[in-house]
Order: sequence, then C-alpha cells, then structure tokens
Amino acid sequence: MTRRTLTIALITGIIGTVFCLAALGNALAQQSTPFKDWPSLDNKAAWAQIETRRQARLEMVSGVDAFNAAQYQKAVQHFEKFVAVFPNDSQGKEYLGLARKWAAKTK
Repeated sequence: MTRRTLTIALITGIIGTVFCLAALGNALAQQSTPFKDWPSLDNKAAWAQIETRRQARLEMVSGVDAFNAAQYQKAVQHFEKFVAVFPNDSQGKEYLGLARKWAAKTK
C-alpha cells in the first residue's frame, strides 16, 4: 500500500467515525432522560415538596425501627408524621394502627 492509500483509508475511517458519533448523539438526544420530569433548580416550591416527602419517608423508617425496638409511643409519633404526608399509604396507616394498639397496651 502506498502512503496516499493509507492516508485516504485513515481519513475515510475518521469521517465514518464522526458520522457514527453524530448519529449516536442524535439518537441519545431524542431519548427521554430519567431527570426529564424533575423540577428546575429555581422551583423552590417543588423542591420543598420533594424534601417534605423525603423527610416523611425517613419518619416511616424511624417508626419501623422504634416499633421493632418496642418503643411504641415513639413509633406512633413517627408514623403520624408519615401518614400526614402520605394519607393514602395503607402500610403507613397499618403500622400507625398497630403502634397505637401496642402503645395503649404498654401504658
């Protein structure tokens, strides 16, 4: 192979790679991203709601921990905070009911 042939093959390979990367970039840009539906960074109300829900989930975890440690009154407090944010959560309401029941028995 001559030097000219190698140069043409190299340039053709580079051009092919550029077109492939451009096509891949376009395909990826058209796909939805997992963060597409997230609020913008300046939407403080939305982020406050996200933080409230995160804190409520932590209350659920703390309530389960307290319940398993037989600290039923403390568990009731945690579950009440969780159910205040997620009133339709059946598991949270069930745990709250059980914790209240056991807290009444241990008074």
